[in-house]
Amino acid sequence: MALHLRVSGACNLDCVFCSYPDRTRAFSLPALLREAKASRERLVQVSGGEPLAAPRTGLLALLTWLRRRGRLVELQTNGTLAAQLPERFLTRLGALVDVFNVNFSAASAARDRALTGLRGAFAAREAGVRRLCALGPPVRLTYVVCAENLAETAAFPDYVARRLPGVSWLQFSFVKGQGRPAERPALVPRYEDAVPAFLRALRACARLGLRAQVDHIPPCYLPGFEGLHADADKVRRGVLGPHAREKARTPECRGCALPCPGPRLDRARG
Repeated sequence: MALHLRVSGACNLDCVFCSYPDRTRAFSLPALLREAKASRERLVQVSGGEPLAAPRTGLLALLTWLRRRGRLVELQTNGTLAAQLPERFLTRLGALVDVFNVNFSAASAARDRALTGLRGAFAAREAGVRRLCALGPPVRLTYVVCAENLAETAAFPDYVARRLPGVSWLQFSFVKGQGRPAERPALVPRYEDAVPAFLRALRACARLGLRAQVDHIPPCYLPGFEGLHADADKVRRGVLGPHAREKARTPECRGCALPCPGPRLDRARG
């Protein structure tokens, strides 16, 4: 398992697929430390909103506290603010983080603007990712697959190999049916309609030698790539992640031996 620690709701983007659109949560170091102290999980996913929009001294204090107690820190960010942060702050950040997880769900500036609502975010994200890669910890890009970027999904690995060679691995994550997508169900494609794009993207990763993962789409839809599912190893070891409660096996899963907790509950209801 892992502790999913939302530092605040503040975010500089307005992504159409955002699963946590609440912007009212304020940064509170005492509250975050209480939450961290109450958890025994070693892995802490520091999320938001956008963590890099939080007060810098407060964020560093939180990460320092986690580091001193032997926690592993995954910082989840959209990467855009990393393009303009002071070098000294970024260096300190890199010394306190074990992995950067960057939401990067477009292979072109036009698609990025349509998804995020912010002109210039694509160039800023590219620059931010390059700066994060230079810090040392591994950088993962998470591509949220939704109806609006489905057609470009297969091109993403080639884009990354060409423009962002320092990235450690990619995860193709099927859009959640919660948050904004719950209000715009057309954003959530059928699994069957998304499968060709997933398979082409995974084949491209194999061709390019890029490490890849998938999540939030059952592995039975991805023949030949079942072992790349983020839940596979967790299920085998009996250690599920923080989002396992959002998934459940259905009657259609009966008799299936794949290591999988089942489809997302919000998708199954659709």
